[in-house]
Amino acid sequence: MLNENSSIRVANVIARGSYNLTLMEQRLLIIIISSLQNPECNAWEDTASNKNSITLDLYEIRKLLKRDPTAGVLQYFNSLFSDLAEKHIIFTTDEGVTTDTCWFTITSIYLGDGYVTIEIPATLVPYLLNLKKCFASVKLSTVIALKSKHTLRLYLLLKSYAHKGLYACDLIKLHTVIGTADAYRKYFSRFKADILTPAIAEIHRSTELAIDVEQLKRSRKVTRLVFKISKSDRAVNEHN
Repeated sequence: MLNENSSIRVANVIARGSYNLTLMEQRLLIIIISSLQNPECNAWEDTASNKNSITLDLYEIRKLLKRDPTAGVLQYFNSLFSDLAEKHIIFTTDEGVTTDTCWFTITSIYLGDGYVTIEIPATLVPYLLNLKKCFASVKLSTVIALKSKHTLRLYLLLKSYAHKGLYACDLIKLHTVIGTADAYRKYFSRFKADILTPAIAEIHRSTELAIDVEQLKRSRKVTRLVFKISKSDRAVNEHN
């Protein structure tokens, strides 16, 4: 049974990887990770191949994502799983090894019963299961409540650096990591107004993080951003 109040461990290499998913695809991915880490869910491991499979209840996912139980909702999730299965992540391990892999493969779908079984690639298993270090802990309810794909992506990225309190990156790299559309990459002012500022505002409103951003310029052009990461006043008061 999935619990929206559960905490999820998101490996830093995953949070810092490069991928471009829609908001619903990101929400579904977080639910899959939560399910894999939940001992009560129906997951099993093939030790010979180091692959992990899990059967997911589409009705539970529908409730978590607050989708109306209308006709066609299972077909919607069928399409959502199929689309996400075709997407890839590129990530670099602490050892400097760069990997390009799909998120999972679909082994079976039973729309009549509302179940789907997926298999996680061996290259991803160490970064989704049994994490002991180098991860960020996030609440499932917090993540799936975010309303923008860029907010969710930026939140996970910055959360992975929260223990350092600082994240600095070239603007080009940030665009690649969070999947910024080409139309926003040419003009920083447009990217700032339509994506960066709204995303940080939503992070402030809806999560435990407080973010300040410094813009660094070269030849009068913004080329690098420095994110200063701290706990919001609300999070500090709740902790105390």
